[in-house]
Amino acid sequence: MDDFLKEEMDIMREQSEDNMVLTADTFKHTIEDMGFSKPYSLPETALLGEVVKLMQEKYIGCVLLTNGEKISGIFTERDFLFRVGGKISDWEKTPVNKVMTKDPLTLWKTDVVAYVMNNMHVRNFRHIPIVDESSRPIGVVSIKDVMSYILDHCPEHVTNITGEPFRGKITREGA
Repeated sequence: MDDFLKEEMDIMREQSEDNMVLTADTFKHTIEDMGFSKPYSLPETALLGEVVKLMQEKYIGCVLLTNGEKISGIFTERDFLFRVGGKISDWEKTPVNKVMTKDPLTLWKTDVVAYVMNNMHVRNFRHIPIVDESSRPIGVVSIKDVMSYILDHCPEHVTNITGEPFRGKITREGA
């Protein structure tokens, strides 16, 4: 009986692995293959009030800052939380270049997805600007873009389950 069970489990594992589309090669695809969001940018001389208003209107987590056409910084929701909120009283009139992340790491659309994931993990980034060869912003990859990409490659393992784990029947005490 044990040999039968072991054989059935081996067959099940093999079938499961054959259905997996997400492999190490998946992360060798380019950022362009994965897809990225349209960048929203303002001059680095913009006031923080303008930047936050744009983020709220477009429902975005970051704004790219430029000097001329080239990227010079990024301002994210986390920058607001850790550098502005509760620290700068008249923040709406503060130039964003006083609190932005200057000279952010950027990638090209021809770089591989693994670079996005490595930098998001190791450097704790949630947004990475995508630029052309002249450092002009052409897009932004967010953690949401990465999650969507992964889910596109193995949807049956994540999207076919319920939103909450089943932890057994709930019993009430008393009464």
